[in-house]
Amino acid sequence: MKYQIKGATGTTVVVLDEKAEEISLLVTRDFDGYKEHKKEIMTKDIFEMCLRTGYIQPEEAALAV
Repeated sequence: MKYQIKGATGTTVVVLDEKAEEISLLVTRDFDGYKEHKKEIMTKDIFEMCLRTGYIQPEEAALAV
């Protein structure tokens, strides 16, 4: 699933893999047509907190706002 980061226009997060306590993510930032891709690892607790607080949200929901 693809997510948008609140306040970071052009930045998306895609979940690559989920393990027991970690989530592997691909963060893509678009700087005026130049795309930067970075792999990150985040704990499930932090990821779920970001979803609950609205810091990250599914891309479809972010586009509707």
